[in-house]
Amino acid sequence: MKITTAARILAAMLLGVLYAMAAIHYGWAQFTNDWIAGIGEAFIRLLKLIAVPLVLVSVVTGVASLPDPQHLGRLGGKTLLAYCATTLLAIGLGIVLSVSLRPGHTVGERQQARNRLAYELWAEQAGVPLLDGKRLSENAAFTSLATDVQAEQAQQTQGPDPLADKLAEKEKAQSKTGLNYLVDTLIPDNIFDALGDIRSLLKVIFFGILLGIALLFLPEAQAAPLLSLMHSLNAALLLLIDWVMRLAPVFVFALIAGTIVPMADSLGALTKLLLSLLSFTGVALGGLLLLAFGLYPLLLGLATRQWQYAGFFRRIFPAQSMAFSSSSSAATLPVTLKCVTEELKVSPAIANFVLPIGSTVNMDGTSLYQTVCIIFLAQWHGIELSTAHYLLMAAMITLSSIGSAAVPSGGLVLMMVVLESMGLNAAWVGIILPMDRLLDMFRTVVNVTGDILVARVIAHSDGYGTF
Repeated sequence: MKITTAARILAAMLLGVLYAMAAIHYGWAQFTNDWIAGIGEAFIRLLKLIAVPLVLVSVVTGVASLPDPQHLGRLGGKTLLAYCATTLLAIGLGIVLSVSLRPGHTVGERQQARNRLAYELWAEQAGVPLLDGKRLSENAAFTSLATDVQAEQAQQTQGPDPLADKLAEKEKAQSKTGLNYLVDTLIPDNIFDALGDIRSLLKVIFFGILLGIALLFLPEAQAAPLLSLMHSLNAALLLLIDWVMRLAPVFVFALIAGTIVPMADSLGALTKLLLSLLSFTGVALGGLLLLAFGLYPLLLGLATRQWQYAGFFRRIFPAQSMAFSSSSSAATLPVTLKCVTEELKVSPAIANFVLPIGSTVNMDGTSLYQTVCIIFLAQWHGIELSTAHYLLMAAMITLSSIGSAAVPSGGLVLMMVVLESMGLNAAWVGIILPMDRLLDMFRTVVNVTGDILVARVIAHSDGYGTF
């Protein structure tokens, strides 16, 4: 019997928890830090290494792969508008659920205080301003705990962050407001500098969109060499991600052990950590199911005036089951096209335009998942996000979905970039990584269902009747 990747990761997660319990009980913290945590750190660095180049080439190839420039007009505008709307709906649902249910607060007050102090120490070392402007370390009641956390961080430090000097220089620069802030955020003055700074995601996306549109309008003979290079780079980077994810069970074990052992000083604290992760998983999974099987049918009924809940899902079940098993929108695309054209009676001209774009730029499930993850990690570290932070996060996730790889765990790479861009620590993904592969299957189902929804709605708006 073949053991699936999800099963191997689940086994690695359980093994990591068992090791963490033994390490906490027998005092193996130093050994864990010296010989195991570094494996997890290597995983994080590999993903960060691939992240920004992947965003650029994915955006360029996604935009430049539109059938022809005329499709940037009515049909293209309608498609992109619909995809943006469903993405924002998914992000909004993720915000509402996370803020209402507060999964990150289930970790316990003392552990949350430790996490907050660790965050403040990291922000100081990286030259990043505190997101909410508060400083728990200045509270006399937490002086002793702050000293303990600082000592633990000093033992775990493996050298300075190579980005620290660059981040510090950016913070010393004069802050900009109004239109100047928008220009400084979106438009790079040097694309190579932007590619070298993981926090410059918006600048990279902006350049990628412009370059993709330019390739669309160039004569085919002139555009072909650069577009071919971009496709090759995209394929190579996706292959690198695939190679890295093949070792995911080893990395998951190391991240579980390296993350939990320093954070939990007793088995009781470990129990609270695990319950907090289960709470996060419940919120994310509940949001994904509500979006796919609750809000999507409602939107479809409102847009088409055809209320066929069971019939709709019966017709698209092959695509959903393929998405669940493969965790890849791209791999599911042939089955999705078959379901949409043969079962939902959508014109092939519309399906062949809308669905390939959707497999690249429409990642509703991934967007909801990233939203829940980021808010959970902020809550876990005692960070209070404001309305402005939520708006920035929504913009970042919406734009980054264009560059989200349609492969298993591709969204994980983009989430790290969004975290860094918001001034949070990308290494925090190690906390939720054990649950990522399981939830990846569910969010891919949502991604594919969202693509089908948009294709059906656009077909109805263009006069293609019932199904």
